[in-house]
Amino acid sequence: SVLLEPVTRGYNAAVPKPARTGIKNFRNNLLYPVRLGNNALQGKWDNVCTETKRFLINTTLGVLGLGDPAKHKFDLEPAVEDFGQTLGKWGWKNQTFLYLPILGAGSGRDLLGRGGDVFMDPASLYPEGKAVLEINLLSFDTKANREILDTEHDPYALLKLFHTQQRALKVIDATPDEASEDTAQTQTMEALFLFPDDEKFHESATESAVQPAGFRKKLTYSLWLQEQPAPIAFVMPG
Repeated sequence: SVLLEPVTRGYNAAVPKPARTGIKNFRNNLLYPVRLGNNALQGKWDNVCTETKRFLINTTLGVLGLGDPAKHKFDLEPAVEDFGQTLGKWGWKNQTFLYLPILGAGSGRDLLGRGGDVFMDPASLYPEGKAVLEINLLSFDTKANREILDTEHDPYALLKLFHTQQRALKVIDATPDEASEDTAQTQTMEALFLFPDDEKFHESATESAVQPAGFRKKLTYSLWLQEQPAPIAFVMPG
């Protein structure tokens, strides 16, 4: 991320967000064979039908996939599966965490999985074009990656925790009440599924900042207090 940050920042400055979003949608539509193949390899036939419907709708009504009417008009959510998840579904347990330059976070299983996905990815036939599509995708994370590097005492440990838990939940297709472990880590991940009922909830927060030992910058936080004494406190990272 650090090596590519100047590239993605320059790309963001040159290409407006609506255009980048259209390219991102195009890339997602182009990955249809990857999702189709891996859903089939896992025996998820309902997902195979959903992905096929999405591809036909987005290729036609979405103008070659630049838009995503399948999701926004027909409520068809993508069934994202890759070969790393397929290997996990077949029983390969992750043993190591790897962070490789350019490729980012992964594992031995996921690294082999990426190699398998190459054969199902049409963009692999045009390496230069695929590189542009990948840079476009990374451009959406430039700001978030920089904030993590500036504020986290150990960004590597945070990334390792997030990635390993995320991949584990994806392999078992877990929803918040189906997670296989009842640990602090999985509980933190489950918090991401919560939404406030009040649309103006964010406006009632008190904002401040602290300087944790070892951090390079102050860490901002939002605090919501109940009118009455509260028996429990929720801490949600992010």
